Amino acid sequence: MSLKRILFITLLALSLLVFSIHASPIRRAEVGKKVSITLDKLGGTITFEQTSAENVTVSGQITKGLTVDDPTVYAIAIGYLYKTFEQLGIVIDLPGTKPFSGTAPGNVDVLVDQELDIIQILDGGKLA
Repeated sequence: MSLKRILFITLLALSLLVFSIHASPIRRAEVGKKVSITLDKLGGTITFEQTSAENVTVSGQITKGLTVDDPTVYAIAIGYLYKTFEQLGIVIDLPGTKPFSGTAPGNVDVLVDQELDIIQILDGGKLA
């Protein structure tokens, strides 16, 4: 076999591989699949449910343990990402929160085995 033919076949195979990877649909969790966490110290549960092929609905409530009536002071952190209660629209009703829910694009399968923390922000600002 000539070098040109080998090079052509190799490039064709690589092109088909790249095309098949990009053309494959993104795998999502099955609609209805749920993952949740029980927050013993805060008397609450947060549940994430795959409500469509593209969207996840999160719902929950905290019933105890909050001491400050300011939604910018608390945050939910999953891995390196966090959002304050204010950013998530969670309303504080001391000593907990009102029931909350929201829907966003996502996949509950990526949440399995992730760490979820409720954080109280004591102080901070932007680095300069």
